[in-house]
Amino acid sequence: AGSTAAPVTAAGAGAAASRAAPGLDDDPLNVLFDAAWSAGVMRAKNAAPPRALIDLGSDVLHLIFTHLDEQALLRCCVASAALCAARSPALWRPALVRFFDGELPPDLVGCANPMQSLRSQVEFARRLTASERAERRFKVREVVFPGCREWIKSLDSRIADAQIQAGRSNARPGRPYYGCSGGAYSESFKAYGQFVKGVMTNVCAEGYGVPEAESRLVAWVDTAGKTTTAAPLALSGADFGPLAEWKDGKLTELAANAGHAQLAKSYEAERAAAKRDKKGLYKSDTEAPDVNVIEDKKHAPPAAAVSLPKLLAGLYGGLFNLNETGTSIGTIYSLSCPADSTSIEDYSSMG
Repeated sequence: AGSTAAPVTAAGAGAAASRAAPGLDDDPLNVLFDAAWSAGVMRAKNAAPPRALIDLGSDVLHLIFTHLDEQALLRCCVASAALCAARSPALWRPALVRFFDGELPPDLVGCANPMQSLRSQVEFARRLTASERAERRFKVREVVFPGCREWIKSLDSRIADAQIQAGRSNARPGRPYYGCSGGAYSESFKAYGQFVKGVMTNVCAEGYGVPEAESRLVAWVDTAGKTTTAAPLALSGADFGPLAEWKDGKLTELAANAGHAQLAKSYEAERAAAKRDKKGLYKSDTEAPDVNVIEDKKHAPPAAAVSLPKLLAGLYGGLFNLNETGTSIGTIYSLSCPADSTSIEDYSSMG
């Protein structure tokens, strides 16, 4: 395909890089050409300015490619065999890290082909989405936290000591007071393709001087492994319909705001079809859904949080947290979108 493709010009590639790195001008490649020329990267005294990407050396191409997003890199890969540098692992590793919100699961830390790994995770996520819609269940497996009992016991002792020092008469050594309904510990699960990241948090700890990093317990699981398929699903006791409808609407909104109009249109068409079916995907399990949408801290999402791979993967691209908070009168279930700090809470299981 590379031998028959038309030359890839700076202007053409600039158009392909539809969502270039923030801070660059409308045509980031032209800006980089000018910078490279001024810095003397092209040293021939009487050389004419380059007219196409394939006229540039590999070092300059690499400089350019580092400013392109995943979609633009893929377009460069297919435009010409001469631009195979766009497949470089060094370029795709940051994209893979972005997909996982800055922290790779242990199994992918040393992967040799991050481009293929990213594609595999998006494809896995799309299969999970299809399964979710068919079964009306969020397909995110819960995570077992190794050593959580010992961790909770140690953290409770620290908080109890802090409460006693603060004069809290209802606290005892090793037994902190968390209020009438308890609810100090929350479990949150976030899916990234075949991987799930679990976070157990004591929501009261910071108020008693415990650093955030020490009030959280993190664990990863590969759900494609044979030993994890029997793990329970997160939010299995929640009212699926209202949560799913909010989630799908949020995906449409994020895709539209990120400039992916066609993807947003596709998501909206799926959502509209589901809403027309009153007994289908979004049907509530109760006569009066007990949910609450929270948007008081809503903000514009950063570009890295809504990259195209994450939007294509949806719930299974790390765009949502699935949260469960146990209390003495039931469990509060919620979906939250860290990208814009919005959420929906479900109280249907509360006594």
